[in-house]
Amino acid sequence: MVSKLFVKTLKASIYLQQIGKHFSHKLEVDFDSQAGRIEFPFGIAELNAEELGLNMIAKAETAENLDKMKHVLASHLERYLNGHDAAPCPLAFLSTGMVASFMNEITALAEIQGIQIGYLKLTQDNYYTMKGSMPKRTMVGGAENIELLVEIDCDLPDGELNDFLVNATFASPLNGLMRGKIGSLFKLSRNGSPLPTAKAAELEGSLLPDPEDRFAYAEPAAHSTDLMEPVGLTPKKTVAKGTAVGGSSLSDEQDRRLNI
Repeated sequence: MVSKLFVKTLKASIYLQQIGKHFSHKLEVDFDSQAGRIEFPFGIAELNAEELGLNMIAKAETAENLDKMKHVLASHLERYLNGHDAAPCPLAFLSTGMVASFMNEITALAEIQGIQIGYLKLTQDNYYTMKGSMPKRTMVGGAENIELLVEIDCDLPDGELNDFLVNATFASPLNGLMRGKIGSLFKLSRNGSPLPTAKAAELEGSLLPDPEDRFAYAEPAAHSTDLMEPVGLTPKKTVAKGTAVGGSSLSDEQDRRLNI
């Protein structure tokens, strides 16, 4: 039985060598800067460093041993990634879309009401919660209330400005998404084959096709406006039950908050 995983990263060769060196102390390992092979008691792992990421192939005789292989490889790769990778946290896409939506609603309402804005900056803090165990399938995720700091230069009095900002942000579709509990729908697959969702509610429809590596070759369309520009790394801050003390996603048990 075979399972494949491709991790997009700019440090594929480095991670390959770190994993190979780690297991070489106790297992039969053959690796260099571009390829590696690790022989476990319950299967074989093959690793290849490519230009756009690390390709990992797990092989085993039984489904149980294949699951062991995948868990060992994923847990060790997570350790070496250590939060430094080319890919952003998946929840960062939701937070980015949310603050962009707030910005759009504020500027749109200002135009409708004839309000002149000289300067506008939004700083948003999202807190996501994870409690339980992923290996035991008991993990429950959630989202806390959003913290939004608005820096604005306009002529509205404080009271009217507060009402204006509340009305604008409440008009955001993503704000509505965060107000109540919404049931999750799932579509599961393994190597392109559908899997039953058991107790989880299933999303109707067919599986989405594998995007493969199309995104790696995507190029932004030419545009005269600079919509976004990098400002550097966000300063680190202490977060109650943060990942440093609350356990990683592969811990036996976790109770942590993720701040984005």
